[in-house]
Amino acid sequence: MYKTAINRPITTLMFALAIVFFGTMGFKKLSVALFPKIDLPTVVVTTTYPGASAEIIESKVTDKIEEAVMGIDGIKKVTSTSSKNVS
Repeated sequence: MYKTAINRPITTLMFALAIVFFGTMGFKKLSVALFPKIDLPTVVVTTTYPGASAEIIESKVTDKIEEAVMGIDGIKKVTSTSSKNVS
C-alpha cells in the first residue's frame, strides 16, 4: 500500500489535500456557541426562618414546599434538608 503512495506522489498529495479541505469545511460548519442554551433539570429553593429549630422548619416550611413542588408536572425527584434557621 505504501508503495502505491510513493510511486504516485501527485495522487497521494491530492488525496491528502482533499482530506484537509473537507476537514476544514466540516470544521467551519460545526456550530459552537460561547454560551450554549442548556436546560438544567435542577431547582434549588432556600428559605430562612430565624430562631426556628430544624423540626419546626421541616414541618412548617420544608414539607409544604415539597408538596407544592411535587404537584408540578414533570418533577421526578425531590430532596430536601432542614437545619436550624434554614430549609
